[in-house]
Amino acid sequence: MNKIDTILTNVSFDNILTHYNLHGNIKNNAVWICCPFHTEKTPSLQIKNNKFTCYGCHKYGDVINFVSYMENCDSKQAVALIDSWFGLGLNKPLTVAEKRKYAEQARNRERVAERKLYMEKFAKDCYFMIAYKLKRIEADYEKWLEIDRLDYLYNLIAVGIIIDSRYKYIYGTDKVDILRQIYKNKIII
Repeated sequence: MNKIDTILTNVSFDNILTHYNLHGNIKNNAVWICCPFHTEKTPSLQIKNNKFTCYGCHKYGDVINFVSYMENCDSKQAVALIDSWFGLGLNKPLTVAEKRKYAEQARNRERVAERKLYMEKFAKDCYFMIAYKLKRIEADYEKWLEIDRLDYLYNLIAVGIIIDSRYKYIYGTDKVDILRQIYKNKIII
């Protein structure tokens, strides 16, 4: 159990109100007091289920928030104040076992962070490697298509056989000169 949980379970608003000498009226299962954070004549701060809400200045929270507003400090200082007022013993020195435990937890957090960075870098490298391979495959495929077309045209010119119906329309003796020119200049159709 951490410090905040210890305070929230062991210190109630009754203790805090008594400490600040604040008195409220009970109405509808809630305690109503005049808000100490602003001036008013009628109670607008409601305390219910160990939480407070002010309907005038719109501040809300738990016991720690209430003390931090009252003392004009942050939550860490409010925890230390509540601990000193009610003697909860939260700021006692750590034992050797607790120090080891917290050091091990810190090392584990660092390892997890390092692994996360490594995995992000690995994933990024894999992405770029795959993208590069895909570009190479596409380029090789385009070259293969170009070579395949040229080989086909060469076979068409040299042998005069139509292997594929794609080039049927240029077959014929009157087109052979055009085909030779295409193959010589390596023009792809």
